[in-house]
Amino acid sequence: MARLAGVSTGSIYGRVAGKDDLIRVAHAREMRRIDLETTAAFARVPQGVAGFEDAVRLAVQALAELLQRNAQVLAPFMLLGRDDPVISERGGTAHLRMQEAFIGSLQGRTDAHGRAQSEGALRWACTVVWSVLARQLGLGNDREAAADYELDEVVTRLTAMLAAYLVQGSEPT
Repeated sequence: MARLAGVSTGSIYGRVAGKDDLIRVAHAREMRRIDLETTAAFARVPQGVAGFEDAVRLAVQALAELLQRNAQVLAPFMLLGRDDPVISERGGTAHLRMQEAFIGSLQGRTDAHGRAQSEGALRWACTVVWSVLARQLGLGNDREAAADYELDEVVTRLTAMLAAYLVQGSEPT
């Protein structure tokens, strides 16, 4: 790695205590970068979208594209986070910011019946979307465990399922 960076191994270890520290520094940098991408991705879900289902589709699509773009970076860090409390905590914090961006992109919108969705229902919807997409993209588990659907099909099915759930007015207990 030092050779690829054009520096000596000693200069790298002069700045970090060891391999674990180096991985944590890389993780922190990547989480900051992904946080910026997350903000930008959900800012593109326009407030003036014609219908509630369209807004849901755009939010699901924003998360799908964000995770797909970053899957190669996220997957190993998610595996490391199982045993590394620093990576786990930082990843959990980044996940909460992503969840808030997802919720914020749909909060205050009204469905076909003129009802706004509760924060609890939107939080549950985000949990479902993230879980399905993480499985689809092989995040947090072995790549062989990933689903074999096309991502566009997953987005379409998730959109229909979540729009139906949210319009029904259900909320987890």
